[in-house]
Amino acid sequence: MKDFRLNRGEALCFHNVKLHKSQWFGPVHVAFGRNNVNGEFWAIVSDEPTSLKTFEEYGLRFDIEETFLDEQSNGWNVQQSELRSVCALSRLWFILAVATL
Repeated sequence: MKDFRLNRGEALCFHNVKLHKSQWFGPVHVAFGRNNVNGEFWAIVSDEPTSLKTFEEYGLRFDIEETFLDEQSNGWNVQQSELRSVCALSRLWFILAVATL
């Protein structure tokens, strides 16, 4: 991956490739790209053919996973609130939604 010198907004997709370190894995589809906003390098391995849409889909997935992490153990820790009242939980989720926005 270090050999790919991509500029912001550039992407490369490879299909039906085999990956290996100590043993072979594949065939898989691989996408390399550099975010056009922050320049972050992404490498995605998928069992489905990759395209530019793959980066959009994975970006949404990462946003969702970060939100779950915040709502679970990383920030809000809702399970530890020990609230059992539906009304109190409803208010708490409303406050968390407003804080998230």
